[in-house]
Amino acid sequence: MHPTGPTTALDLIHCMTYSTDLDMPSRLKRILCSSLMVTAASTQASDTSLQSQLQSMLDGDRTGACMAVATIDHGVKRAIACADPAAATKRKLDFDTAFEIGSISKTMTAVVAAGLMRDTELSLDTPISALLPTDTQVPDFAGQPIRLRHLLTHTSGLPALPSRMKATSLTDPYRKLTGNALLASLADVTLLQAPGESFQYSNFAMMVLSYALELHSQREFDALLSDYVFKPLNMQHSFTHDKPKGVHMAQGHSALTKPVSNWSFTPGLHGAGGVRASLNDMVRYALAHLSTVEDETTSLLRSTHTELSQVDGQRVAHNWMINRIGNTDYLAHEGGTGGFSALIALDTQRQRGIVILADTALTSLGGLSDYATALMDETAPAPQPRRELPAPTTLLTHLTGEYELTEANLRMRLWEEDGALKAQATGQGAFTLKYDSRGDFYPTSFDALLRPVETPQGLSFQWHQGGGIRMAQRVGAEPTDFTLPAEKLAEYVGIYPLMSGFSLTVAVTDDKLAIQGTGQAALTVQAVAEDEFWRGDVGAKFVFNRGPHGHVISVTLNQHGQIITGQKQ
Repeated sequence: MHPTGPTTALDLIHCMTYSTDLDMPSRLKRILCSSLMVTAASTQASDTSLQSQLQSMLDGDRTGACMAVATIDHGVKRAIACADPAAATKRKLDFDTAFEIGSISKTMTAVVAAGLMRDTELSLDTPISALLPTDTQVPDFAGQPIRLRHLLTHTSGLPALPSRMKATSLTDPYRKLTGNALLASLADVTLLQAPGESFQYSNFAMMVLSYALELHSQREFDALLSDYVFKPLNMQHSFTHDKPKGVHMAQGHSALTKPVSNWSFTPGLHGAGGVRASLNDMVRYALAHLSTVEDETTSLLRSTHTELSQVDGQRVAHNWMINRIGNTDYLAHEGGTGGFSALIALDTQRQRGIVILADTALTSLGGLSDYATALMDETAPAPQPRRELPAPTTLLTHLTGEYELTEANLRMRLWEEDGALKAQATGQGAFTLKYDSRGDFYPTSFDALLRPVETPQGLSFQWHQGGGIRMAQRVGAEPTDFTLPAEKLAEYVGIYPLMSGFSLTVAVTDDKLAIQGTGQAALTVQAVAEDEFWRGDVGAKFVFNRGPHGHVISVTLNQHGQIITGQKQ
């Protein structure tokens, strides 16, 4: 039996009458209430079709994850499914359970910023230094300041994390970071180029924005969130650090099924990733973004959809990543904390969307985008559950050796022992890695991932841990000079549709093969052998397949455990 949803007759009566004590625009109230009424029958329990589809993706998954999902397309469908079907009841999960939504919080911070720009003298071109104490040393580049627009688009030039964070553990990394330490970290930054010229995703920048908005308004950031987001949308099961009475908070888990502690932020810094929200509240949030109603709240939300930046192949609105698939632009954002994963994607052209909240940290496994794609596009391949399998003996043999992890100043030795892969980093103890059905190895004692990848020097691996990816290079391996002549590369040129709305376009640029996914930047790839190419930083291998007459007829993409073939047009 799956948990029931919150939409009861009492809830609908409340929905039609609560505006007497909440300042919510009446037209927005009507659209949200009508959406609840239209879907009331389906929200008494998980929608059976969505439930079945989601369960097939999770059943028996080694992570033990549970997911609460809502799809929006001419109505709302909701479902909760778990790797263990009984876990939803054991974990007391329903559509009003609060999950950490991680970096999706940034889109709400953008709404707060837009609200203050509407209601005060702020603008996108306001230098961030104007909002901070006068003694704050804010970096600039040749007199060009960091402005609000640069923080909202991750083009400020600030690094991913503040230098004075003093994180001693990944279990709660932001707990000890204070506002003073955050601002002091700005003095440690030297900008290498003008703000706006390069995309670099930065939690540091978003905490600076969150704190700056609090200082500028002379109001706690949590109160700003409440006034601009939670109250107008009746998100009664959403909060930052003070959990409302009666709200149940989900327990977070690592990808090894172990319970982990919640993340915490100093008040004022929550804008980077400190919001907790329920599935029903996130549906309200999504519906309001998709609404065509004209009032103060929806106009404010829609103002955050405007594209502000397009650099390094990444289009960004106000903290929304813009991804083009086919002819459609999706506003999207993922979130991940130590024990949770989350995703929201919106097609504002057709008023479609999806929300996924998971009670397990899945960032190192590739996140939730594969699930979202499959649930919104029936032609897309569905991710299969990760199940433990015996590791192929030949794979263990080929991985055996000593490696150096790039940018980590760390060596790691791999070897086979009793049919399993063993590993040991320099100066640390040895540990065992198991193997799963997606072709990845994973430690049994801590959350990380070893993903085998082909390189020009032979088989190597990517090391995923703590949200970062490090490429391993075999010690002593000689670089290969394998190249293909221009006339051979020309045989691969063409368009290869992989799924509805997504194709790979293959071209030759400066005597190198370049492959570009729909809505993405073109990437040059390295030949491993004739008809085989790789791109190490994204863990992708491309194999071109030939027909009986020797002509290239298709390409097979092997990435993140997924194998997809597209025919050449």
